[in-house]
Amino acid sequence: MLCHACRTAMQAEDRFCAGCGAPVQRPSHRLPAETPASELKYVTLLRADLVNSTGLVAGLGPEQAVARVAPSLAAMAEAVRQFGGIVAKELGDGLLAVFGAPRADDHHATLACHAAIDLVRRIGNLGDDALQVRVGLHSGVVVARVSTTEFSSVYDFVGPALILVERLQAAAEPGRIYASAACRDLAEGYIAFDCLTPRPLKGFPDPVPLFRAAGIGALSSWRVRAARTLSRFVGRASEIAALAQAAATVSTEAGQTVALIGDPGVGKSRLVHEFLHGLREEGWRVIEAECSPTAEAFPYALLESLVGTVAAAPVAEPPDAGLPPLWRAALDALRDLPVDDAEWNALEPRPRARATADACRAVIEKAIGGKRTVLLIEDLQWLDAASNEAVETLISLAARQPLLLLFTSRPHAAPAWLGGRNALQLRLRPLDDGAARTLLEALLGRFVLVPAVTRRLLRHAGGVPLFLEELCRQLRETGAGALDQSFDALAVPATIQGVIAARIDRLAKPDRALLQLAAALGPRSTVGVLRGLAALPEELLRQRLRALDAAELLVEASLLPSHAYEFSHDLIRQVTYDAMLEPVRVQLHQEILAALEADAEARIEDQIAMLCHHAVRAKEWQKSYRYAHSMAQKCLARSALSDAVNYFEIAMDALDRISTSREREERAIDLRVEGGLACARFGRVDRLLELAEEAEQRAAAIGDGPRRVAALAVLAGAMNFYRNPLAAITAGEQVLLQAEELGDFGWLNYAEYILGQAYFVAGRGRDAERMFGRAHARLSGPAPRAPAGMTVRGLMLLCCMMKCAAHITLGELEPAGFFQQRAQEIATDSQRPYDLVAVAYSGGMYLLGRGDFAEAQARLEAALDLAQLRDVRLFMPVIALQLGIAYLELGLFEQARHILRRAKSEAEGVGHATVVPSILTHLALAVYHCGKVRAALHLVRAARNIARQQGFAGVEAEALFFEAKIMVSRLPSDRRHAISCLHQSITIASRIEANEQRRKSAALLRQVIESSDQFHVAV
Repeated sequence: MLCHACRTAMQAEDRFCAGCGAPVQRPSHRLPAETPASELKYVTLLRADLVNSTGLVAGLGPEQAVARVAPSLAAMAEAVRQFGGIVAKELGDGLLAVFGAPRADDHHATLACHAAIDLVRRIGNLGDDALQVRVGLHSGVVVARVSTTEFSSVYDFVGPALILVERLQAAAEPGRIYASAACRDLAEGYIAFDCLTPRPLKGFPDPVPLFRAAGIGALSSWRVRAARTLSRFVGRASEIAALAQAAATVSTEAGQTVALIGDPGVGKSRLVHEFLHGLREEGWRVIEAECSPTAEAFPYALLESLVGTVAAAPVAEPPDAGLPPLWRAALDALRDLPVDDAEWNALEPRPRARATADACRAVIEKAIGGKRTVLLIEDLQWLDAASNEAVETLISLAARQPLLLLFTSRPHAAPAWLGGRNALQLRLRPLDDGAARTLLEALLGRFVLVPAVTRRLLRHAGGVPLFLEELCRQLRETGAGALDQSFDALAVPATIQGVIAARIDRLAKPDRALLQLAAALGPRSTVGVLRGLAALPEELLRQRLRALDAAELLVEASLLPSHAYEFSHDLIRQVTYDAMLEPVRVQLHQEILAALEADAEARIEDQIAMLCHHAVRAKEWQKSYRYAHSMAQKCLARSALSDAVNYFEIAMDALDRISTSREREERAIDLRVEGGLACARFGRVDRLLELAEEAEQRAAAIGDGPRRVAALAVLAGAMNFYRNPLAAITAGEQVLLQAEELGDFGWLNYAEYILGQAYFVAGRGRDAERMFGRAHARLSGPAPRAPAGMTVRGLMLLCCMMKCAAHITLGELEPAGFFQQRAQEIATDSQRPYDLVAVAYSGGMYLLGRGDFAEAQARLEAALDLAQLRDVRLFMPVIALQLGIAYLELGLFEQARHILRRAKSEAEGVGHATVVPSILTHLALAVYHCGKVRAALHLVRAARNIARQQGFAGVEAEALFFEAKIMVSRLPSDRRHAISCLHQSITIASRIEANEQRRKSAALLRQVIESSDQFHVAV
C-alpha cells in the first residue's frame, strides 16, 4: 500500500505514513453506523489458509509459533480490509473474511476476488519461501448475527455457504484461488477466471464446478456490463435532448458541466455512451475514465487512470511536454515512476496534493488544445479521497475551455461540489410504462409471455432497465411456468440483489424496521394499518414514511382512494423481506393477522386472500386451512381454476400440519376429493390421480366407507383421462356398485357420469348414452343430489354435454340437439366460464355432426380462446381436436395440421392421454393432405395400434377408415389393403353402434369397390 500524499510504501500494520506522517485513508461508507441486526445476507466469503502450518510451527513454543505466522495473518487481514471486507474469524493459520456485510455492496464478489489476488501477492512479498497460502471464494446466503459469549460480542456468520468455501480452500493448490460458480458469475469480466474440471468435494453428492481466479480483468465496468447484456436503447429521448442542449452551449471560450445522477441499474452508463457515440460522429474528442470500488482505497487512483488515458492517445508530443519540472515530478509520482526532483521531495503533503491536481489539470487542458472535447468520469460515488480535489478543479477548467465535463454518480454518495451553480444536474428516473414494455418485448424476442406474467415482470422491475434485463435472463433460463400470482413467486437475481440491499442498508435502523413491516404486509400498505402495527405517534410515523419516500423505497401512492404507500417496485419489497430471519417474519405476520382479523372490513371476500397469506406466513395452520379452503371454493365458483387449485394445495398442506386426529383425517380426505375435482377442471390430471389415490388410502386407513367410495369415484374419473378405457370401465363399474350399496345418490349420479364417460372413451356410444341418461333422469327428479365439490346444475350440464356427444357418435342428431339445448340453457344461466367452455365443446361437435362446418369452426375457435383465457385447460385438447376436424372438412389442411399438433401438445401437458390416439388419427389425415403420405401412414398406423392395444374401439374404427382413405390414392395393391381396413372399420363400428362411423366407412368401401377391378365383391 502507498501513502496517498507522498506515495511512500507502507507496511500492512502501519496506521500513519513513515515518510510524511499522513494517516492511512480507508473507505468509510462501508462501515456500519450501528450494531448490525441479525439477518440473512447475500455475501461473498473468502477463506484463506497457510499451507503446512503445522510444519511451520513444529518444535516452537507458543510465543514463537504465534510470531512465526503473525506477519502472514496481518498481511491477509490488510488485504481484506483494503478492499472493504471484514475479518469474521482468525483461525490461527488463516482467516475467514466476508464482503457485502454488514452493509451490502453490489460488487462484493469483485472486491473479494481483488482481495484474494492481493492477499496471495502480499504473502509472496513477505520473502519467506516456506509461507504459501491457498484461498477459496464463494458467494451465497448466510445468517449474519451478533453472537455474545461470556467475554465478548462478535459479528459472525453461519450457514451452508461456509462449508463450501472451506472445501474450495482445501481443494486449492498452494498459491491458487478457487472460486465457486456463484462467485464467478458475479465477478466475471472484472476478474479473469480459468474453468477447471468439476471436482468431488467432501459433503457434496455431485462434483462441484471450480474456477480459478487468474487475474484482474482488463475491461472497464461499462464494457463488462455491455458484454453481459446490451439491450435495446429506449425511452430516453428527453435526457438525450438535455445532453445535446448542454453540448450545444460549448464554445471556444466556455464549456459546460453536467452531472447525471441516478440509482444503480437505471441506465446512466448506457445513456452517456449512447450520447458519446453521437458526439464522436460529430468530431468531438472523447476522454473517458471511471472510478472503481476496487480502487477507492488507493490514493489518486482516478487521476492515474485519467492521465494514463490521455497519455495513450495518439498525439504529436507527450502530455507532460513543456510543463514545469515540479508538475512533471508530480505526474511521475502519480505513475509510480522514479522521482529525482529536489523541489518535489522537499514539499509537504498538502502542497504535493495541489501540485498533483494542477499538473493533471494542465495535462487535460493541453489535450483539449482548443478542440471540442468531452471528458466523461463515471461512478463518482467511488472517487478516491485524494483525487476529489483535483476532479473538483476540472469544473473551473470547463468554464474557460471548449470542454463538456460529464459525471455520473449514485445519489447517496455524489460529491457535495456537484450541487454547485456551475454544474447542471440531471436526475435519471426509471423508464415509463410504455418504454419499459417496449424494452421487455425487445429482451424476450420470440419468448412470448401471457399478459399476467408480463404485468408481473413490469411491476417487479419498476422500469429499471438492469432489473428487466436480469429478470428476463432468469426467465429464459427457468421458463415462464415458474411464475404465479403469489407475492414471492419470482426469485431476485443475484446480480441485482446487492444493488437493492445496499440502498436498504443505508437506512437508519427505525426506518428499516418500518420498511420490513411494510414488506411483510405486501406490495401496498395504508397509513392506518402501518400506524396500528408500528405503534408509533402520528408525527414520528410520518417522519419515517417521508424518509422512505425520499429514498424512493416506499413511495406515496397518491392515486389510490385511501392514503397509502407502495414499494417503488416489487424487488425492493422482496429483498427487504428475504433479509429477515424466519422468527422475525413469523412474528410480524402474526401481528398483521391479528390486526386484520380484528378489522371487520377485512372479512369481505377480496380480503380473505390476504388473511390466508398472512396465516400461512404466521404458521397459524388451522386458520390457514380455513381461509385457504374458503378462497378455493370462491375461486371455483367463479371458474378461477388456477387460483382454486393453488388454494386447495395450501389448504391441504396446512391441514396436514395440524395434530393428527380422526376429524383432521376426515377433513383431509374431503379436501383431496374436492381439490381433485378442481384439478380435473383445470386440467391437472396427474395431480387429480395423486389426490384421489391419497384420499382412498387415508379413507381405508381410518375405515371410512362412504369417504372411500367418494375417493374411488374421483379415482375412476381420473382414469378416464390417464389410463386405458378397459381399466377405467372396470373401475367405474365397481364404484357404481359401491355407490348403489351405500345409497349416496350424489356420488351415485357422479359414478354414472364417469362410467358413461369411460364407455364413451372406449367407443361404446350406446352404453355411454344410457348411463348419462340414468344420471340425467335422477338429476331431473324431485330430490336431485350432487357430490361434495359439485353442484346439481353443474353435474346436469356435464351429463347433457356428454349425452349430446354420445348421440352424435350414434348418428342421432335430434336427441343430440335436445340435450345440447339443455346444456346451453344451464351455461347461459350460470355464465361460469367452465360451463360456457363445456357447452361450446359439445356445441361444436353437434354442428360438425350436422355438417355446419364453418359455424362449428367459429364456435370452436371462440371456445378455445375462452378456455385459454380462463385456464379451463381440461377442455383445450378436445376443443382443439374438434377444431382440427372442422378445418379438415373445410379443406384448411395447413391450419388443421397446426391446431392438431397444438391439441397433442395440450393433451400431453394436462395428462389427457386418452384423447391422444384420436388426435393422431386426424393429424395423419392433415399431414396427408399437406402432401406427406409416408408420414401420414406412419401416424395413422401408430394411432390404430395404440387404440387396438388400449381398447379405444371407436378410435380404432376411425383410424382404419382414415388409413383406407389415404391408401386409395396409391397403387391398386394398396386399394386391396384399403378394402380390408374398411371391412374391419365397419365391423368394429357395428359392434359398438357407432352408426355415423359405420355409414362413412360403408360409403367409402362402396366407392373403392366400384372403382376397382373387384366389382364382383359388390354383389
